[in-house]
Amino acid sequence: MDCITPRIGMIFDTLRHVEDFYKSYAHDASFSVRIGQQKKQNEEILIKWYLCSREVYKKEDEKNVTDASGNKRTHNVMEKRCGCQAHIVVNLGSDKNYRIVSMVDEHNHDFVSPDKRQFLRSNRMVSKREKNTLFNCHKTSIGTEGGFQNIGYTLRDLHNYYHDLRNKIKDADAQMFVGQLERKKEVNPAFFHDFMVDEQGRLVHVFWADATCRKNYTVFDDVISVDSTYSTNQYNMKFVPFTRVNHHLQSTFLKAVGGVAPHLIITDEDASMKAAIAQILPEIVHRLCMWHIMKKVPERVGPSIREGEDFWKLLNKCFAIRQSWITAFSMDIPLAGILRTTQRSESAKSFFNRFIQRKLTFVEFWLRLDTALECQRQEELKADNASLHSTPKLMTPWAMEKQYSVIYTHEVFSKFQEQLIVARDHCIIQGFSECEDTKIVTISSQSGTTHEVEMNKSNIFGRCSCKFYESYGIPHPQLRAPYSR
Repeated sequence: MDCITPRIGMIFDTLRHVEDFYKSYAHDASFSVRIGQQKKQNEEILIKWYLCSREVYKKEDEKNVTDASGNKRTHNVMEKRCGCQAHIVVNLGSDKNYRIVSMVDEHNHDFVSPDKRQFLRSNRMVSKREKNTLFNCHKTSIGTEGGFQNIGYTLRDLHNYYHDLRNKIKDADAQMFVGQLERKKEVNPAFFHDFMVDEQGRLVHVFWADATCRKNYTVFDDVISVDSTYSTNQYNMKFVPFTRVNHHLQSTFLKAVGGVAPHLIITDEDASMKAAIAQILPEIVHRLCMWHIMKKVPERVGPSIREGEDFWKLLNKCFAIRQSWITAFSMDIPLAGILRTTQRSESAKSFFNRFIQRKLTFVEFWLRLDTALECQRQEELKADNASLHSTPKLMTPWAMEKQYSVIYTHEVFSKFQEQLIVARDHCIIQGFSECEDTKIVTISSQSGTTHEVEMNKSNIFGRCSCKFYESYGIPHPQLRAPYSR
């Protein structure tokens, strides 16, 4: 078929040909197809609809809406349909061929970008060849009915091959690693790397930041988190990922990011890291990750905290540096609230540990890390696609919630929505006062705490005394309550 764009009167031999054609067209146009209704007579399909997957609206399930009493929805499913009318309809003719008899080609939504086509539901299909490959791989694995007789070699053969390969790599490991970085630079000039060798010519420090990481940093340069607790190769050299917006360290760091320092840097308690930051980045705020500190308590002290002096030494040390890791001392610092977000640190630790081990060569480490970052970016693309092409279920009739459901990503909006329900159900306005252009609202919460929200009447800008918004980047219930009532 020469023309890939559907048109009235196009003829197909079978419905399979119709479906394949429309899905192929949808793939090129970057939307997904949903199979619609059909009409049959004598077990023969006479008419069939093929629709854009975002056609019509889904009916709201009343049971899934959170009411004022606090009853939660059973499952918060993202809504992907937006009333799109794009479709084709085929009709079976007297010649037993199917013709397009009706169609709408216009969509009422944006198409996905080419790098996100893989997430279109109608385009996700494992080919027969790929299924056969997976099946054959499964058959050759060692299982209850399988064995190495199926693949022609023994487990010892594999170990010997791997041992020989590591020996070949060992003598040129560092050079091969640096060579990989230099080849990356040749392919993409935006890739940055630097390294240092000692008097004997041995590799002692390596730093790199790929093009994607550097680009991300120009957009999200507020906060970075640095973890120097990974020991990931046979030379006991530490891997120090810069997470949150990029993944990689020291005076070289500023050169890699165009001289733009972050506002806040979060690290573990590494003394050399602290000294380097004080020397190279003296103007930024340096804080410690709460997760690493709290994790050390059971590790260093054990289950009994009342015996011995280790616990009290650790407690005194934590108290002496309390301003560096307790959130209450950093509420004035933008986004410092993530100091206490242990999930991010645990998640990063778990993520890297899936791909890296202590006895790896440089080359093995590089290959595994490259795979790890590719997996991570795949997940980011998936999350971006979900945020762009689906909308969360709303829990209130307030316009504010609908507005933020479009502005925020799904993950951030979920946290916003939690705070919104708290504002609706548990925040009470106690009183008002005014001073020139400023309205001061006193608000109490269910916990009994009281805060003041200052609202500028000219620009409708509010600031809460709890400083939750400044610290976490999400409006706190007290700040939202005056606008929500």
